[in-house]
Amino acid sequence: MTPAQTPVPRETSDAEELRRRAETLLHSSLPGDSPANAAADPQRLLHELQVHEIELELQNEQLRQAQAETEAALERFADFHDFSPAGFFTLGQDGTVMQVNLSGARLLGLERSRLIGRRFGAFIFAAGRSAFDEFLRGTFAGDTGRSCELELVVHAQPPRIAQVSATLSPDQRECRTVAVDVTAQKQVVQALRLSERRLRDVADVSADWVWEVDLTGRYTYASANVRGLLGYAPDEIIGRTAFDLMPDNEAVRVQAEFAAYFRRGEVFRDLENIVLDSLGGRHDTLTSGTPVRDGAGQIIGYRGVNRDITRRRRAEEALKASKQRLREMADSLESKVAERTAQLRTLSAQLTLTEERERRMLAQDLHDNLGQLLAAIKIKLTSLPGDPLAPSIREVVELVEQADRAARNVGQALSPPILQRLDLASALEWLGEEIERVYGLRVHVDLGECHKHLAEEIQAVLYRSARELLINVARHAAVRDASLICLCNDDRLVIAASDAGCGFEPADHFGAWSGHHSLGLRSIHERIVNLGGEVDIDSSPGNGTTVTLSVPFFVAQREIRDDPHNTGR
Repeated sequence: MTPAQTPVPRETSDAEELRRRAETLLHSSLPGDSPANAAADPQRLLHELQVHEIELELQNEQLRQAQAETEAALERFADFHDFSPAGFFTLGQDGTVMQVNLSGARLLGLERSRLIGRRFGAFIFAAGRSAFDEFLRGTFAGDTGRSCELELVVHAQPPRIAQVSATLSPDQRECRTVAVDVTAQKQVVQALRLSERRLRDVADVSADWVWEVDLTGRYTYASANVRGLLGYAPDEIIGRTAFDLMPDNEAVRVQAEFAAYFRRGEVFRDLENIVLDSLGGRHDTLTSGTPVRDGAGQIIGYRGVNRDITRRRRAEEALKASKQRLREMADSLESKVAERTAQLRTLSAQLTLTEERERRMLAQDLHDNLGQLLAAIKIKLTSLPGDPLAPSIREVVELVEQADRAARNVGQALSPPILQRLDLASALEWLGEEIERVYGLRVHVDLGECHKHLAEEIQAVLYRSARELLINVARHAAVRDASLICLCNDDRLVIAASDAGCGFEPADHFGAWSGHHSLGLRSIHERIVNLGGEVDIDSSPGNGTTVTLSVPFFVAQREIRDDPHNTGR
């Protein structure tokens, strides 16, 4: 290395810089000539002294600045030292506290002045003192970097847990000890462990089994009750995937569904799948899961539950089969009820027709027998010798005439003789005139042409129903006019009685064809329906009433085969 390349010491460089600065200041302070122009040695010596004086002043200024910076740094370090969250202790070989910061004093619950000279072990619970003594001996033996956890006795405060570490001083006569209060962290960790224990206990006794998987779908946790559900120990589940426990075709389907949820990071609920137990048995399950994220929010796996619904599914299937059986039984019962109802209606229709036949026969008997007897009695009475107009005879004759009229009225009520002489249309026209004569109600009869043959019993039922409807109008509608229509279409015979009277609410007034005020209409309804016909009531308060009777022709043309009077019709 050449002299030009020899490094210049820092101190020499600083002195040269000071001399340069001093000469510059001196030149600026001397008027006129510079030291280079001075001829006398005393003047040069004076110049050098002045330069050295300025150098010393500059050095003193630098020292004062360095001292101020050092003091400021020491003050900052003292603040950091005292107000650090950790406690700093300087301990002797016997554990005597030689120095302590404010945080350390707060940690032990005493003033700093009262801690100096006391042994640190006096603030440790008895169970942990031997561990601290071993820790201290190891530190002074040169085993640096050691640490221990101690439970501290704090004056007038709850105990605290401190994490203590130490390092040996350069002279090896004392050690620098750092004590960090980890009480809160310990409590949090303990609470987390307790919470985790509770959750695991709940998971282990739950009817569902709880699981966790990583991003590859492999189980990292399985609750203990998986053994009771599937026959596997939790350790046998961990490391396997859910698809390893499924039939092949089911695994392909479920894996595609799970992959889509995993890719989107979505929560999934109640996904149906089939899982095989350790013996190969099939279990219907519902799977629900939610993403597990790390501190940065990245998904690291999934956590969820599997619910075994095999029993519920079997119960549902059994219930479904039971419902099907009940439905079949109900259908069979409804069919039987409908069949029995049809039989009852047929029987009722036969009874109605038989009743009409009996009415006709009774009316015929009254006319042929009682009527003739009364006529004979009247003739005999009027043929008696003596005065035929004697009061006693006239009274008897009048009584006989009344009995004869009563017998004819009864006969007409039982079976209107007009039906035996005329067809239904003519009988209805005569009925309109009779209602007007008896009740004063003008009836407008509208008769359509009907060339269908009607059985006499059916005609009697229809005639009697029409008569009852017109009498109801006369008694309750508060009108003086009504209309009666009889029409024939291709397959039905229709009779309608209408008025513009006060009307009524059928549902409120009659209910389901029952009630004290609806006996007439109920009787009409039962007779017509039992014959296979229909009854329709169109009425409302203030808007009049129309009652329509409709009977199929295959019913209206039916004859009573065992009626001897039916022959030849």
